[in-house]
Amino acid sequence: MEDRVIGKRGKALMRNRVKTKSKLGLLLFCGVVFQAHYAFTGESRPLVEAEVKYQGGVVSLQFRGKDQWIYDLDRTVDGTRQFVEITIDPITNSSVRILEKFRSPIVKGISVSKSGTDSKFRLKLEIASAEIDSLDYLTESPSRLVVDFYEKNLQAKQTVPEKAKLDTKSGNSIAKIERIPATTDVLTIDPKGSIPAVLASTPVRAGVYDGADPGYERFQVKDYEIKEESIIRSRSNYFIPFPMLEFETSLWSRIKTSAPIYQIQPTETDENKQARLLLALFERKRFLVFQKSRAWFQEKYPNSEYNSIIDFIDADVEMELSKQDSTSKRFGVAIQMYKEAIRKHPKSPLAEKVSLAIAIAAFDHRDHLTALRLFQEHLENKEIEFRGTLSKDLARLGQVQVFDRMKMAAEALKIADELEQNSTDPELRAEASYRRGDVNFRNKNYLQAVEDYQKALKKYPTMAKQFPSAVYNLAEAHFLQQSYKEALATYIDFIKSFPTNDHTAFAMTRTGEIMEIFGVDQARVVGAFLETYFRYGENPKAIVARIRLLSARMKSMKAKEVEPATKEILELSKKLDWPQIESFATIMVADGYSKRGEFEKSIDLLTQYYQKNPMAPNLSLYQTRLVSNINDLMRTALLEGKFMSTLQTHQKYADSWLKGSERLDTDYYLGRAYEKGGAYSDAERYYKRTVNKLYSLQGTAKGKELLVLQNMPSDQVINLRLAAVEFEQQQWSEAYDYIKTIKRPLEMGEEDQVERVILLSELLDKRGDLDSASRFLSELLRAWKGQPELVAKPYLQLAEIEFKQGQRAQAIQSLEKIRILENDSGKVPSQYLRQALHRLGDIYLEDKNDMKAIEVLEQYLERFEEQQPLASQRYRLGLIFFQRGEVQKAAEAWANFKGERASFWHNLAQEKLKDSKWKDGYKKYIDRIPAMAGVDNQKGGKQ
Repeated sequence: MEDRVIGKRGKALMRNRVKTKSKLGLLLFCGVVFQAHYAFTGESRPLVEAEVKYQGGVVSLQFRGKDQWIYDLDRTVDGTRQFVEITIDPITNSSVRILEKFRSPIVKGISVSKSGTDSKFRLKLEIASAEIDSLDYLTESPSRLVVDFYEKNLQAKQTVPEKAKLDTKSGNSIAKIERIPATTDVLTIDPKGSIPAVLASTPVRAGVYDGADPGYERFQVKDYEIKEESIIRSRSNYFIPFPMLEFETSLWSRIKTSAPIYQIQPTETDENKQARLLLALFERKRFLVFQKSRAWFQEKYPNSEYNSIIDFIDADVEMELSKQDSTSKRFGVAIQMYKEAIRKHPKSPLAEKVSLAIAIAAFDHRDHLTALRLFQEHLENKEIEFRGTLSKDLARLGQVQVFDRMKMAAEALKIADELEQNSTDPELRAEASYRRGDVNFRNKNYLQAVEDYQKALKKYPTMAKQFPSAVYNLAEAHFLQQSYKEALATYIDFIKSFPTNDHTAFAMTRTGEIMEIFGVDQARVVGAFLETYFRYGENPKAIVARIRLLSARMKSMKAKEVEPATKEILELSKKLDWPQIESFATIMVADGYSKRGEFEKSIDLLTQYYQKNPMAPNLSLYQTRLVSNINDLMRTALLEGKFMSTLQTHQKYADSWLKGSERLDTDYYLGRAYEKGGAYSDAERYYKRTVNKLYSLQGTAKGKELLVLQNMPSDQVINLRLAAVEFEQQQWSEAYDYIKTIKRPLEMGEEDQVERVILLSELLDKRGDLDSASRFLSELLRAWKGQPELVAKPYLQLAEIEFKQGQRAQAIQSLEKIRILENDSGKVPSQYLRQALHRLGDIYLEDKNDMKAIEVLEQYLERFEEQQPLASQRYRLGLIFFQRGEVQKAAEAWANFKGERASFWHNLAQEKLKDSKWKDGYKKYIDRIPAMAGVDNQKGGKQ
């Protein structure tokens, strides 16, 4: 309601302004007039702005700048080239440049022609193939024309926006032929009818409605999909606190927007004329002239009958001027002028409304102390003629909100309770109840906030649509309490109930985060973030989803894509004026590096931020990640066999980030590094320290958390390592005791299970219990049959035991199985294959089995001669041939000596060959002597 004040002899009255229906008729009439004006005067229409982007396998062409859209879209073919032509109103030069520079796999290029009919522009888009389809639609709020191009015969998944399929390799989405527009307030255009006709017959869906998934099943998570380990792991994640959803009292909005209409009845007096001049200056917004004229008028007519109007106008002018002033000084002057006007004219019909309005204005101006004082003055003013109790109830509601902002929760809750009990207005009673939740939420009393919101929603269900904050803040309170199932359900309710609310982008981002917390398939998580950014990409509130999407995709990015992605994350964070957004973006980039295994980059980034912001909140998240990255760096070095790098990394950070760290895996990695380096006593010390701490935490929640958050092996594995280092130190009894403590061997990894049996067999061997050792190994080999990478070492161990038992044939068979596994699979670890071939070669030579020895030695040389010096084995191979009298084959075998001491073996071989040639020549000479003697005798006889 707006106030009309008519001044004559100090009297005034109120009446309604133009009704809403009349306003709508006037607006429609103006629209028709403007259209006719452009058509008949030839004056240029407002230019259209255009933009185009390629995202998720879709080219989206968007036009804005018109309330009504008249356009044509045709498809043409020129030989083998496919085109789509769009005729539209003139577009800006900057838009033309953007369009003509655009290229993508779907739309190869865009040309813009200004010679279209009826002063229109023609856009000619060359599309990649006939399989590219287009979808055009209009949106309201804001008004836009959108034309999307996509490949029509690709399948899609419902978990991705607009029935889009998520490409699990790239993280992009690919639109389907039945793609549904993804904007707000979608209007479909019937070629045979007008927009109003279509609206009358076709329901309009708004926000994130998806015809294929109206129940938002894509965001639901079943109980069986929830992984406890993932929830524990999420405790170290960074979830940036989103701003709570605020809402303004609807009656406050009406008070602020309903400006009074001042009228002064004309008379022939100079005073009346001057007063009407002041009113005209005010209505024409000539504020500075008004103030000068007002000073003159006040001096000439200090007791004017029009002061009851002019005093309020004077305050209005000062308030308008204060909006142009960046300081709050002028605002304070305006408030004082309103208060003075109320004091002078308490019976004016404006006094009650202005008294409340200035308190609301102070609240909006964030001058909470002034607002509180003004609300209290409004309640205590006995001069104003109050028309009912509504304005006083609104003032009490103002007090609730002021106390809320001042973190004075007890005072706010007390007034809210009184207002709910005593107000005669049902809407205000409901709002007071809903405000209780807001007060507790702002004061981080989330448990009580949940209770208050649920109570208000149950008590005043018909008012729920007017208080979207209750649903959103309730979901956020659940989330901050880590009640993730309840939070997810409430976020989805908010998305359904308030699809056009700005906070829907936050709600959709949270659904993706909760899905990740629950450990659902990563493709669905990425799909949720992708959908949020796809729908709300221009809204700053979708930036967090985009940052999370980029961070999640960094793992699969090519090296050249990583730097632009990290740069985009940091640039996006600058668009939000949130206290923790820079910290959040930095952690997301660091997490992306960690997922790629680039731990040093993550450490450097986190260290630099920590050093630059030593007083920033949530620094514990940085410390946690830094220590985690250092441990991952140590673990990676161990997996690569670089035990010295593990020790060097620890030494580098021992006095900084690792100092005081309670992580157990650090000691374990040090133990492994020392063990691999042969420092068994040091390894034993670190293993014992680790297992003792682990025992102290066993069965506790913290112990369970440690096993999830750290790359910690179980106590079983550490006892195995202790047994191994004791064995290497020839402490057979201690090693056997550690082996016996392993009660659940099947819970260990495959390699650890195999190592346990081998170690146990070796200990039994040391104790002389060969039968038990052989039995354990035989059982292991039966269990792991067909896995060459695991059974090769047990076969070696079994062969040695069988030799000791005098079972030579069985030992040879065990060693031969390693050769067979290698020939069949090629997966036998090289060190075990090398040992088996070397042992077999010795055995066959001892047994004078030349053919088998040759076969084994040839395989040995072929497989390993390029990797290590095997000149002695090549000599042995040639020697077998030599001793068999196959000198040519021996020479061929001895022709390719390689590696260390090759010259020694080469010379030895050459001596053998020379000796063989001399013997062959000498033998031929000896053999020829009898024949020559016979010839001589014959010659002698003839003589």
